Amino acid sequence: MVSPHKDGERSQGRWIHPEKQRYYSVALVRDLFGDWTLLQCWGGIGSHLGGQRILWVESREAGLKQIAAIGKRRRQHGYRDDERIRAASES
Repeated sequence: MVSPHKDGERSQGRWIHPEKQRYYSVALVRDLFGDWTLLQCWGGIGSHLGGQRILWVESREAGLKQIAAIGKRRRQHGYRDDERIRAASES
């Protein structure tokens, strides 16, 4: 699931794997220098273990494409959209 940005484009997502109790989230944000970056976080639900990484992307459009590709890959690996993110973005 990817939430809409101000202009309606989806700029963040969160997926969960209920059977494995895992999550994966990504957000497209600007850093302090105004550059577009992807903040990726993953780990176990109910666990303090996990990881994160920040990737620089060339443009907002490139970041949005990367989020869509990440979501597709997560779903192929058994992850589902996190309904809490969907509900928050629709309200």
